[in-house]
Amino acid sequence: MKRYCQWCQRRLRLRDVRCPYCRDPAFSWLHATAVVVAAATVLFFLMRAV
Repeated sequence: MKRYCQWCQRRLRLRDVRCPYCRDPAFSWLHATAVVVAAATVLFFLMRAV
């Protein structure tokens, strides 16, 4: 997750998926994939524990 937009240099909030001014994505696909894999792993182990 980026704190500042690389194109317009505006500060991004945590809830912003895109820059509200230039519509540049606030995260890369690599970060999104890493979050999904981590969440799936945690969910898998929680389901097995129950």
